[in-house]
Amino acid sequence: MLRRILLVFFLLFSLGVLLAPMPASAATGAGGDFVPGELLVKFRTGTRSADIADAHRTSGGRVERTVRGGDVQVVAVPRGLETSRLALYRRNSNVEFAELNGIYHAVAMPNDPRVGDQWQYQNTGQTGGKVDADIDAFEAWDVTQGSPSVAIAIVDTGIDSAHADLSGKVVKSVNFTSSPTAEDRFGHGTHVAGIVAATTGNGIGVAGTCPNCVLYNVKVLGDDGSGSWANIAAGINWALDNGAKVINLSLGGTVGSYALQSSINNAWSKGVVVVAAAGNSNTSSAFYPAYYSNTIAVAATNSSDQRSSFSNYGSWVDVAAPGENILSTTMNSTYGTMSGTSMAAPFVSGLAGLLWSTGYGTSNSSVRSRLESTADRITGTGSRWANGRINACKAVGGQCDQPANGPTVSIASPANGVLVTDVSAALFVEVLANDAAAAPGSLGVAISVDGGSWNAAAWNASTSRYGWSWDLSGLANGPHAIRARATNATNVSTITTPVNVRIARPVALPGTFQAEDYTSYYDNSSGNAGGAYWNDDVDKESCSDGAGCYSVGWIESGEWLSYPVAITGAGNYAFSFRVATPNSNATIRVLIDDADVSGPIAISSTGGWQTWGNATSGPVPLPAGSHTLKLVFGYSGTNPGYLFNLNSATVTQSVAVDNPPTVAITSPGATTTVAGLVSVVATASDDIGVARVEFLVDGASIGVDTNGGDGWA
Repeated sequence: MLRRILLVFFLLFSLGVLLAPMPASAATGAGGDFVPGELLVKFRTGTRSADIADAHRTSGGRVERTVRGGDVQVVAVPRGLETSRLALYRRNSNVEFAELNGIYHAVAMPNDPRVGDQWQYQNTGQTGGKVDADIDAFEAWDVTQGSPSVAIAIVDTGIDSAHADLSGKVVKSVNFTSSPTAEDRFGHGTHVAGIVAATTGNGIGVAGTCPNCVLYNVKVLGDDGSGSWANIAAGINWALDNGAKVINLSLGGTVGSYALQSSINNAWSKGVVVVAAAGNSNTSSAFYPAYYSNTIAVAATNSSDQRSSFSNYGSWVDVAAPGENILSTTMNSTYGTMSGTSMAAPFVSGLAGLLWSTGYGTSNSSVRSRLESTADRITGTGSRWANGRINACKAVGGQCDQPANGPTVSIASPANGVLVTDVSAALFVEVLANDAAAAPGSLGVAISVDGGSWNAAAWNASTSRYGWSWDLSGLANGPHAIRARATNATNVSTITTPVNVRIARPVALPGTFQAEDYTSYYDNSSGNAGGAYWNDDVDKESCSDGAGCYSVGWIESGEWLSYPVAITGAGNYAFSFRVATPNSNATIRVLIDDADVSGPIAISSTGGWQTWGNATSGPVPLPAGSHTLKLVFGYSGTNPGYLFNLNSATVTQSVAVDNPPTVAITSPGATTTVAGLVSVVATASDDIGVARVEFLVDGASIGVDTNGGDGWA
């Protein structure tokens, strides 16, 4: 194991102070990113109280508080004099270390309820990546899904504990920030928490790596995504004191801290696994706290098993894990993708949780050794990271490859990538399974959806296949992965690679539909240039227009997308498209059953490819009932090449304004005196016609004329 033994002298040129030499395996200093007016000071064990008080007096500091769970003091000093007072403390022989109270940040780069979208667990190429460039989580879950006795501390921006996919997962919570709540108001910690332990098999959302593990919500980063070293150290100490088995640190910076290293070393010495993000600067330079030897430093890979372009790397990085376009939980019970080593680290933390739940979890050393030694040695191993990209199945001792003496099994139907628009009827899954030593129909065959529980399939002698009726009604739109397992009499099992089924219910109009939820298309180019959502020839990517956003991009003239729709009533409708483009001459036409009903709808420039705005149509007549709606893309004037990015369309029914008719009595006049039988005559008009005119005297009806051909009288 390559480690970081380095004697360094830090020179803060911007501050003009020469710092003392660092001890081996430590880092110090804070550059300019630190809490104004604060130092962190630790006195040597055995230092007398009087000497500590004297040190503060002579160095010009005042103790504000002691970091929870340790003996590091947060010391207040005059703002602007931090470095000079720091030098005074460091000259005191009773001081073990003194440093500025630096600030670390969450290390994610922001970019729906679909486990099939989670390529990191089972990569079938669904997002345009490399088949099996994943951590084999589905196979690992056949061995263990973790245990509620294993607590994983998310030391981060807080967790949205009310999220539908995290409900009941957060069993302890603490807040070390100035925020009024331990709940997540930034979005980073919730995303990390979902990667670690989102509930699986509940019919909604996404799945976590260790779905049966529980979470500690340790809020140390404020609502702006940053937090002081003192707060982070306090959070680590709190997690240790409360029995966490794993601590996840998806945060960091380019300068190290004695206080943090001390807390991490203490946690490791007491049996805790500490996992940290390697950073997103595309450099081999040290990034803390991942650089410390008692953390597992994690780089990020993409769906092609390549290092993500942003990920830090080097011999000090221990393992790699998926970290690009990762779908997970976001605030307010939503879902979205993020990228970063912040996303890679929690996969390792989740795997550590799985290992603690098995016989491999005898100590933190055994957990670390197991997850490192079983990693897949993909390109970059030995140079970009020491041990490879983690493999959960191998780590927990699962069946990761087809056994030589096992049965043969395959999914005969449905076909991979089949599209289902009607979920009212069950989908029948048929499996072919055979074993040379077994009679037909004697194998135990079961089917799993999205990594959930196994459902027994029944033998059909007439078709020589096993079958299972799959209820689709509760599944979300998007791809879903099914696998089949066959087990023979000697209890040897074979499991298929996943078959993906894509669900796309008809869109109810009025309503909103997402651009990526098309059911057919025409695209000028081959392959998914954006590498997101689903692997076909439509170019889709994550976008910045809200949580869970995918857009269709690289749109060229003549391309189209179609959607099944159910229109509630005939009438005029208005379309509002969410688009992003620097061009001003693109158009969209709306077709119903291949008949143009809108003409060209102009798309104006929004200012950029990720600057989003609305393009709105005039009245578009739509018929009631079930139809196919097609969006055809084009331009007016000069062809700009790529036209725009499309996120969604919102369709509203136009409400006709019905103005009241006008009516006036023309005879008798207003001041006329009348007696006997009087003829009353009126004029009346309306833009859609007058049906009748009623005459009243003192509020009482005296007659109605329904035929105004000869005047109303």
